[in-house]
Order: sequence, then structure tokens, then C-alpha cells
Amino acid sequence: ALWPLLKPGGRLLYVTCSLFKAEGQDQIDSFLQRQGAGTALLDPHSPGHLLPLADNPAQGPASRHQALQDGFFYALIHKT
Repeated sequence: ALWPLLKPGGRLLYVTCSLFKAEGQDQIDSFLQRQGAGTALLDPHSPGHLLPLADNPAQGPASRHQALQDGFFYALIHKT
């Protein structure tokens, strides 16, 4: 809803405190697809971040310290 109000050159930060791909990367992929290639660009220095989980080998093992933290995902999108 805010994207149309953002001027070209503006940035939108999407953040969710969820570890679910459907609530993070899938939302960004869908948004970028709807906007078109020349309208929205994902910042290459902002690919998102998920803390490793003990039950997710793709993310690597979690230390005890990491296991006690919440996970999050972020994506910085530039309007062109």
C-alpha cells in the first residue's frame, strides 16, 4: 500500500521476525515479480538473514547462544 507513495530513488525496508520462508523471501520474490524488473530492485547488500536453527541443516548448527534468540528476515528494496 505504501509503494505507490514512494518516490523513485526511495527505499522500502521489509522486516519480519519470522523464520518461515513464506513470510520472508517468498513475500519479497512475489512483490518484486508484481512490480516488474525496472521498478523495484533488491539491495544486493541486503539479502535477508535467518539465524541458524538446530533442526535446519541448510542453515548450519546453532550455538546455544543463537538458539535462545529470535530469527528475523529483512530486505531493502530500492524504487527505480
